[in-house]
Amino acid sequence: MKATIIRSTIALIAVAVAWILGARQLSSLLDYTFTPRLYSLPVSPLAYSLNALKVGSLPLDFYADIRTLDVHVTCDSADRVTLSDGGKLFPMGKCISRDIRTGGFDFAPDPGDAVSLVVDRSMMSWPTFFEMNFMTGQSPSWTRHLYYRLRWNKASGSKLTMVWRFEQGFYPGAGWTSGMMTREGSTGLIQVDVIDAQ
Repeated sequence: MKATIIRSTIALIAVAVAWILGARQLSSLLDYTFTPRLYSLPVSPLAYSLNALKVGSLPLDFYADIRTLDVHVTCDSADRVTLSDGGKLFPMGKCISRDIRTGGFDFAPDPGDAVSLVVDRSMMSWPTFFEMNFMTGQSPSWTRHLYYRLRWNKASGSKLTMVWRFEQGFYPGAGWTSGMMTREGSTGLIQVDVIDAQ
């Protein structure tokens, strides 16, 4: 009887340790299958400056996670705004004003474009009981990923999908944070797909 209790206790401790150490990876794996939708965000106005796309009031920079992504947005002499991704080009619309100081610009989609920005979250949160924040003295007790998905469909059939991943922490008494926390090697721009009409 005593041996059974000891074995059960050891097994429970092992499961708890495995959960704490592996829950983040399991959550990320589950996110590839499904992420619940939280809400949609406004997609106007649109701007680009200092390697960041501003959609509505939300700045989304082009700094990638551990993978290398070669993404740029330019406005040419004919005021046409184009996104390039490793040699693939996607026409985003027309430049409506420029900022000479930063090289940035405001732009608008072409007529007939359908643009959306939605926020999804991880299906499963993971515990962060042992993380310490020496700056504020407070750390979240749970964390989950938030995914910002930009979808841009042209009337021609061409499509652009961009996905950013950030972390969102849960603080007892305060709830979930805004969800723009970064972690080196796991957050940032994680996906860019340009699909040309055939």
